[in-house]
Amino acid sequence: MSVMTGLKGAEGESTLSERLKKINAGFDRVTKEYRIFETILPFIVFFVFFLLLGSAFGFLKNYISSGLYDWFYLTQVSVPACAAAASFLFLLPKKGQAAVFPLLALFWIVYSFAQLCVSMSNSSMFRIVNVISGKDALEFADSVLLGIPAFIWIIYGVLLVLAAGAEIILIKSSVPAQNGMIRLFKTVGSAVCFLCFFCLVIFYKPADDNSYKDFIFSHFTDSESVYIQSDLYTYFVQDIKCTVTSRMRGKKDLESINTYFANKPEHNDNEMTGIFKDKNLLIVQLESFEQSIMTEEVCPDLVEIREHSISFENYYAPRNGSLPTFGNELAINTGLYSPSDFNASTMIGSVELPFSLASQFSSAGYSADVYHMNGPEFYNRSESEKAFGYEKYTSLKDLTDEELLFEDDGVIADCDDIYSSMFKKERFMDYFIGYSAHPLYGLDMEGRYSDQYYEAAKRHPELVTSETPGEREVYTVLATLTDDMAGELLDRMEKDGTLDDTVILFVADHACLLSLEGTSGAENIKVQQVPCFIYAKGIEPQKISKVCSSIDMLPTLLNMFGIENCGYYIGNDIFDDGYEGFAYFPNMNWVTDKCMYVDGRISERYTQEEISDEYTDRISEQVRNNIEVNSLMIYTNYYSTLDP
Repeated sequence: MSVMTGLKGAEGESTLSERLKKINAGFDRVTKEYRIFETILPFIVFFVFFLLLGSAFGFLKNYISSGLYDWFYLTQVSVPACAAAASFLFLLPKKGQAAVFPLLALFWIVYSFAQLCVSMSNSSMFRIVNVISGKDALEFADSVLLGIPAFIWIIYGVLLVLAAGAEIILIKSSVPAQNGMIRLFKTVGSAVCFLCFFCLVIFYKPADDNSYKDFIFSHFTDSESVYIQSDLYTYFVQDIKCTVTSRMRGKKDLESINTYFANKPEHNDNEMTGIFKDKNLLIVQLESFEQSIMTEEVCPDLVEIREHSISFENYYAPRNGSLPTFGNELAINTGLYSPSDFNASTMIGSVELPFSLASQFSSAGYSADVYHMNGPEFYNRSESEKAFGYEKYTSLKDLTDEELLFEDDGVIADCDDIYSSMFKKERFMDYFIGYSAHPLYGLDMEGRYSDQYYEAAKRHPELVTSETPGEREVYTVLATLTDDMAGELLDRMEKDGTLDDTVILFVADHACLLSLEGTSGAENIKVQQVPCFIYAKGIEPQKISKVCSSIDMLPTLLNMFGIENCGYYIGNDIFDDGYEGFAYFPNMNWVTDKCMYVDGRISERYTQEEISDEYTDRISEQVRNNIEVNSLMIYTNYYSTLDP
């Protein structure tokens, strides 16, 4: 290399170095003059806060659900929503940021904490449409709050402190001087950022390209599954989005519903048709009863009654859109499930149900009444039960001057006023909603267990093993009150002759919520398999192995009582040979006598024969059709469109 070339090279390097220094100096000057860091500091604060909150919620939900969720994945998914929120706030002037940020932060703190409380109590997430019935949950709020671990309170305390600290930073920070170009850059940049990230949240699709997951997400059939595929913020947006679009889908036309019923096989009479014709019907809804509690040690009377009954050994009570008690109450009474974005207790009054269980029995000349311990405002039962076709809803406390101190199921047999009210009619169809085995399972704010527990413990001391029993033991002891009621009720009906002409359906609304906590997959399905049996004096006992669920009870009862089936039910008569029998769940899982299908694959097999893809595809498609048509029937008020 020549000397001249070497000098040019050195000079070139020197020139480049000088240029870089000038650029850095210019950047430093602009940074100091316009205080870039102070300008973008609010954006950083907003973004980091919302990301921390979303990550904390994901971590705690993961803890509550026993590792069901991928915390790292959910945190990643939160980034677009956090950036959108930060960009939106960044667009506002300083006073606007200081005013809006604490409101937004407080909303998300309260919303996420409320979701955790719901998860602690029944292992699910609520939807915005169900907030209006949140007052019903306040009765049990003290036990839920007491059951929240201390570290969750600490984490949310830290989040509140961080929100307060961010607010102080916003208020005390000075606003740097900005020329027109800087303001324009900030405004346009933030607006574009907000719109881009907002669109990512709105049009978010699960990464896993799977048809059943896409159906769950797009139709919001299962709140837990939607959250697993998104995050706290996207879940909220999808909640609102699906609530709106579901109503739009329902308004399109009725063709899909008509096609569904046109292709549904007609009901055929069978050996059980009319066997209970003109008899009375009493439905006893067993609160929080599961298969494991049905033992001779805990429930000897119910076990004895079941041995002399028609017992549905594979009966499921799926948890759908509404809270589990009212959701399955609705299914038994209407043959439909509540969609996840339908607050059944408050909205059911807007839906015509001329073919409900009570309406059909009333048309056949029966009186139809419903009884429960709670007042008529709970679950809006004064109105919802009328929508089901009952003449009236009656709180047991309004039937007697006696003080129902322990509020247990046994009062329907023990109290003369209540018993005579329920059984004095000529032909009746009565629906009794149980109470005894419901939580509170823990200590209340005063450090006491429920009065029902102390009463049950006094009656059955052999089941009490500790002065400070755990929740599972409390649940077991409470269940004995319902068992006592069953034995006393049949004894009294036998003595006065009422039992000769009365059929009693004992059916659980759901399993104990303690058992449902943190379950998923096959385990979750098995927990939702609950007791269901029909007792009638002198009937030949049977064990029905066909898989069935709560929406099948209405057409089954109509068949057994010889009452005409209109044919417009999603459920089926269990005894119909044309119905192969299956139960399905909002997360698209299902179970038949051949297999259990979980997360898009066979989880358990119950037959030696080959199970083809054609079979699983056919059942899965039927599940999708059932869910879609079920929702459309409610959204379109379908029964009102039929000819009288």
